[in-house]
Amino acid sequence: MWMKLNLNSKRILALIFAVACLAVTPAKAAARSQLSYWLSDTALAEIKTLASGHPRVTHRSLHISHQGKTALEEAIAITLQKSLRRVEQLQLIVPSASVVRSPDPAASVDELVCNSRPVWDNELQVTVRELDHGQAEVQLHLVDMAEPDVAFQSWRWQGSLSAAEHEFHTRAAQRVANAGTMNAPWAEAELEQAAAQLSEQLACSLRPDIVRRVTLQWPGQQTIPAPLDLAVSEARRRLDYYREISETQQEADYQVKVEWHAVSDGIWQLSVAATPQSDRVASAQVATYIEARLPLTTADTGQHRTSPTAVPLVEPGPGKPASEYLQVEMLDVSQSDSGWASAGLRVRLRLANRANRPLEYGLSLSGGHYLQCIPEPRYYRHDRYGYAQGRLAPGQSVVRVMEIEGARHSPNPLLGTPKCAGFKGLEGLEDFDNQGHKVTQFIRWTL
Repeated sequence: MWMKLNLNSKRILALIFAVACLAVTPAKAAARSQLSYWLSDTALAEIKTLASGHPRVTHRSLHISHQGKTALEEAIAITLQKSLRRVEQLQLIVPSASVVRSPDPAASVDELVCNSRPVWDNELQVTVRELDHGQAEVQLHLVDMAEPDVAFQSWRWQGSLSAAEHEFHTRAAQRVANAGTMNAPWAEAELEQAAAQLSEQLACSLRPDIVRRVTLQWPGQQTIPAPLDLAVSEARRRLDYYREISETQQEADYQVKVEWHAVSDGIWQLSVAATPQSDRVASAQVATYIEARLPLTTADTGQHRTSPTAVPLVEPGPGKPASEYLQVEMLDVSQSDSGWASAGLRVRLRLANRANRPLEYGLSLSGGHYLQCIPEPRYYRHDRYGYAQGRLAPGQSVVRVMEIEGARHSPNPLLGTPKCAGFKGLEGLEDFDNQGHKVTQFIRWTL
């Protein structure tokens, strides 16, 4: 742990050094690089002039962004941030950490805070591109977010980088926080954040056309590659929480389509489109970006090729049961007090089919309570079962939720024995049986 912190500290110190090299004082102009001279004496000087009198800049909010590819882009963006922070006529937007969303969404779409446009007026975009013969190009584009496709002011520098700048151009940027954008995609460990973003955006897009309720019809047999399928499954679960939105298999208000494609090496755009089935509502499409390794599709042949880090599917051996190829992972366990000495129990499982043929599963889970609130097998008493059943295509991975209502829960009773709600059998899912409480109903091959 100490070594990891020490390496990060060195990277931060190096980044601070690069910023200092780019933003030296005029007294040290002789030591400045070509890029540093252009940045401070040309680009920043003209941006400050615009801020003092240009109607599209003065007293409007400004966000500084970079592509997130190299540490040099990051250092230039930080230099701009530090210098423009002192300009009174600008409302500079300071980057913030990612918003951690609640495990469960709001009960109604009316409770959502929906932003139909970015929370800043202008954006200053930084890009660095390497040219031939040791040359580099730096571009700054000032964009009005009301017309984001066209920059209304640009600056361009081309020349040789100093030794320190070249070193930073070869380093990856140290991303502070992910936000589901192409420059800051969600990591595989943040799929719930990606799902929350998708579901909230789609609910916000549908909200203007909701009178009382809308229905969605999701694709029936679509196979979404892992781990993107986890984000889609979680987004569907979150959408189901809104009382104004529900799923149906026939005569829906919207047909839902899920698409994904690679935008760069290891970064995928995951989009969800809702197409209306009548003229009375408008279409909606939302997207997020995820950094993950999964099977890629070759555009010209339509055939799939697997990235080097992808886990290959397993050919089942002769006579091997399907149960040996079902991978079960517990994601989290929670409970909610229901009153009257009872509680609702909830467990989320990730199920993955490692075989190259489809399988069906049926799992049940014992929920109950522990006497004296002692979490040991001999104190456990069964109350009810949770159940999950479904089909998994080859390589498919899904998140399923088992819920058990009415487990006994009274940890501090006035009279009688304390009881604490809990599960039994989670650690025995792979063993398929746990002290008489059956976990597996069936796991079998299917077509």
